Amino acid sequence: MNLVNNKIRNIFLYSMQMEKMGQRFYGYYADLFEGEVHDFLAEMSVLEEGHFKLLDEKYETFMGEKLLKDSSWVMDDTSKVNHTDIFENADKILEMNENVDAEEVLKMAYLFESDFAGFYTRASELADDEEVKNFLKELAEWEIEHAHEVMKRYVKLKQKDWDNIINKIID
Repeated sequence: MNLVNNKIRNIFLYSMQMEKMGQRFYGYYADLFEGEVHDFLAEMSVLEEGHFKLLDEKYETFMGEKLLKDSSWVMDDTSKVNHTDIFENADKILEMNENVDAEEVLKMAYLFESDFAGFYTRASELADDEEVKNFLKELAEWEIEHAHEVMKRYVKLKQKDWDNIINKIID
C-alpha cells in the first residue's frame, strides 16, 4: 500500500473509531435519562452510527476495497490506529456514576463534537486526494452543526437552573 493510501486508510480507521465512540457515548447516556434529553441523546447515537456507516462506504469508494472489521474495528496490530487525546479518558467517561446530570453530559458531548470537528478539519487539510478532502470537510461541517445543537440544548437546560436560582434569590 502506498503512503498516500495508507494515510487515507488511517484517517478513515481513526474516524470510524471516533464515530463508534460517539455512538457508544450517546447510547450509554441516553439510557440514563428520560424525556427530551433521552430522545436527543438517542438521536445523536443514531447519527453517529450513520457517520460510521458512511465512512465505511466511503472507505470502499476511495480505497477500492472493503474494510474488514472485527468487534473492536481493528483487524490486527499492524492496522491498529492509536488513540489520541480525544479518547484518552473515554472509558472513564462511560464509567462515571449514574448520578451525572444532563448538563454535564451535554458539556461532554459538546467537547466530543468539537474535537471531532477539529479532527476532520485538520485531516481535510492534510488529505492529498481532493474527493477525500471535500468529504472530510463535509464531516467537519456536520460535527460543527452537532456541537451547536448540543450547546443549544445545554443552554436551554441551564436557563431553567438560572431561572430557579434567580427566583430563589429574589423571593
